[in-house]
Amino acid sequence: MKHSALSATPWLLASLISGGLASGVRADCVTAWPSGTFNNDTWGASYINSSPTFAFEREVADDFDFSGRVTRIYVSGFNGGPTGSPTPIDGVWVRFYEWTPAGPGVLQAATSVAGNDPRVGVEPRPSGVEVELPTAFVASGLHFVSVQLDFTTYGSWDPWQCNFNAPRLSTGWVRQNNSSGTPWSLYTPPFGSTVHADVDFVLYGDSGPQCSEWSSSAVPTPGNDAGLVDVKVLAPDDVWALGNSSTQSGQSLNSYPFALHHDGASWSIVNLPPAPPLGNFGSRTTLEALEAAGPDDLWAAGSHVVVVPGGWVGHQIRADHWDGTAWTTAATPLPPTSTGAGYSGSRISGLKAFASNDVWFVGEWVGPYPGLQSLQPALAMHWDGSSFTLVPTPAAQPNAEQGLEAVDGVAPNDVWAVGGGGDGDLSSYPYILHWDGSSWSRVASPLVGFQQRLHDVIAFRTDDVWAVGEALDNSGYVGVLQHWDGSSWSNATPPPGSYPAAFDGASSSDLRLGLWH
Repeated sequence: MKHSALSATPWLLASLISGGLASGVRADCVTAWPSGTFNNDTWGASYINSSPTFAFEREVADDFDFSGRVTRIYVSGFNGGPTGSPTPIDGVWVRFYEWTPAGPGVLQAATSVAGNDPRVGVEPRPSGVEVELPTAFVASGLHFVSVQLDFTTYGSWDPWQCNFNAPRLSTGWVRQNNSSGTPWSLYTPPFGSTVHADVDFVLYGDSGPQCSEWSSSAVPTPGNDAGLVDVKVLAPDDVWALGNSSTQSGQSLNSYPFALHHDGASWSIVNLPPAPPLGNFGSRTTLEALEAAGPDDLWAAGSHVVVVPGGWVGHQIRADHWDGTAWTTAATPLPPTSTGAGYSGSRISGLKAFASNDVWFVGEWVGPYPGLQSLQPALAMHWDGSSFTLVPTPAAQPNAEQGLEAVDGVAPNDVWAVGGGGDGDLSSYPYILHWDGSSWSRVASPLVGFQQRLHDVIAFRTDDVWAVGEALDNSGYVGVLQHWDGSSWSNATPPPGSYPAAFDGASSSDLRLGLWH
């Protein structure tokens, strides 16, 4: 199980560590205008540099269709400026324009927010930029919006494209020296053709009685480049968060996991077992999933690089356990090795606990596996309270490389696991497994596009199970949403431009996928 109480707000998880994006922003519950299918290219610059040495001015805008209060905007972008520490910005301009078929029309609202204002959030260097509007913009249908960063030292920022060759409304528009009233034009990059796409942005509103405020929460800093991957809420005064961090020491890069606990009043770091040392190569441990059978019975799992018997160095599965007092690393199975030879690449990506003696771990395994011929099968490992057992998993094709991402179920004899190909790859066939209490079987499901991978699964009832993921078709990457009704899997319509890696919900009528509800 990957989904958690906060999985629908990944930027909030990040904010526990780094202050997040715009730590003072409202948790607006209405997505006024969503993003789309990412395209690995930009719109060129959208920033102002007032330095005489680096004087530059260019603006990028795109349209949206929404009626209501717009309170926040996030734009995904690329910083082509100096590497290293974040490029300081003096502020961010957000402008709204009248919609016309020929591009942005009359300016309707313009807001400048200082770079050090808590309503501005900037990802490192910067890339993503998020702004809470001091005054909400009241939209009445079609409008254009633009975001410009303001630099005085050398820096640059280009918004990313999405929905390439399939913009939802108009394509994006650009103009140079916007303060001089230069006309808008379509974007034609050097040595290329005119771009027809959208700007990769999301608008948020605060309509509806269910909207509420998030409050910031101070957390201890576990190290550099820290980020959270999972959270488990057991009670208001018993919340766990799992993450990974890294440090550089000379030529050695050390990556290690950490756990945070909230006791109802504050967050504190709870030490996890150290990563196995690898001499001059540092240490490598990454945990991906967190699950609880009870307040004194938690599991955190992933992979670590270890030296196994025979001297082979490689990635193997890792499972850490909390007994109410301390975290310890359990002795998990290893593939066979010999001097100078072995296997590497096994990892755990999902967990589901039904009881202290009934816990499933799923992921990928590399090496000989009981009852199977494939050397890279899907991992389904069971904990019975005293030991681990590698349980055979069916392959979609003989000796195919498989991997599982998530697991969930409504009972110990009704468990679902989803994934795709080995090494985290998409596969040319669906890969959904079911456990009936005695064995795993592969269950037929529709293939979306020509390749797909499912990333999460959530089970509400025996006849009500959902899975989400991504697929590749002729238009590019698309979202996948599938439902089990007790007899078969069928495709449902995913949110536009969405292929979330996790989701959560209380029922089929209360699902949260990324920014969608």
